[in-house]
Amino acid sequence: MTYLFIQHTLRLYEIIGAAFLLAATLGQVTLLTLGLWRPDWMHGLLIRLQRLLNNLTTRFQRRNILEASWAEITADEFTEAARAIVAHPTRLWRTLAIALFAHALNLACLFTLFLAFHQTVSLGVLVAGYAMGMLFLIVSITPQGIGVVEGVMTLVFTSLMVPPTQSAVVSLAFRGLTFWLPLLIGFILLRRVKTFSAVVSNQDGEQDYRLAAEFTALIGLLNLLSALVPNLPEPVRVIEQYAPLGVNQAGRVIAGLAGVALLLLAGGLWRRVRIAYWLTIVFLAISIVSIIFNRQDLMVAVVSLVLAAWLTYLRPRFERPPVLIDPS
Repeated sequence: MTYLFIQHTLRLYEIIGAAFLLAATLGQVTLLTLGLWRPDWMHGLLIRLQRLLNNLTTRFQRRNILEASWAEITADEFTEAARAIVAHPTRLWRTLAIALFAHALNLACLFTLFLAFHQTVSLGVLVAGYAMGMLFLIVSITPQGIGVVEGVMTLVFTSLMVPPTQSAVVSLAFRGLTFWLPLLIGFILLRRVKTFSAVVSNQDGEQDYRLAAEFTALIGLLNLLSALVPNLPEPVRVIEQYAPLGVNQAGRVIAGLAGVALLLLAGGLWRRVRIAYWLTIVFLAISIVSIIFNRQDLMVAVVSLVLAAWLTYLRPRFERPPVLIDPS
């Protein structure tokens, strides 16, 4: 963030995201400190927080978002964690070293991708783009920052004078190597692990909801990138020859708005929110039309159409409340 500030490219959304992360970090440090020195204070604080959140959610959902035992269980977990840190400080430093080494590997991967696409970047540009991506991986409203991380990294690199095409391609390739590829491998291997087979089969198609949310976020990201990066390749240009310029410009704006909406709705699909389902269908239809007039990328339009058909097939599941599974 210091580098972005020096380069006069620090944006308000980046400051807000960092403020959320800082607040969450300070909150956890406070709870760990209270768990070590004043566990009774922490328990009372969590009880008041639980009551506040439940009172707020009951006004909209008419049910408690936190169970009655949440405060006690959370207090015990923070107390045990704080005592473990004090009892084994060397393990804490070892964990920190492993985490920093993992970030160093990710930075090396990102730098290699820039070299692969014949783009040289300085260390400041590399760290700034990666750090903002990791920031919104944590604070994003979508699961694991799906769609948001790719868009933010592209915007940060572009603001630091990296060509838009290289920014988009490198960001997507980096997320493909560090998130989507491991996710695909894990999805395949998890089904072969007997420990999880019973859980997966009893979750009322939970994987369908997650895949629908992930693909919705991906399509939203493609819409957003097609509006922000005008230099993306155009496989088909037939319609552009007959469409007026104003329609093409409007199509880009609509594609960007539809992309943002789909990114936001992905989290609702993950949680089986009924209104999010219907809004996703609407914005997918808008997305298909805008893609045609925007960049003529018919492949993305076809994928959007397939996702809309799949969501239509899943409609009966969204019409009934999710089944609550007993963890035991």
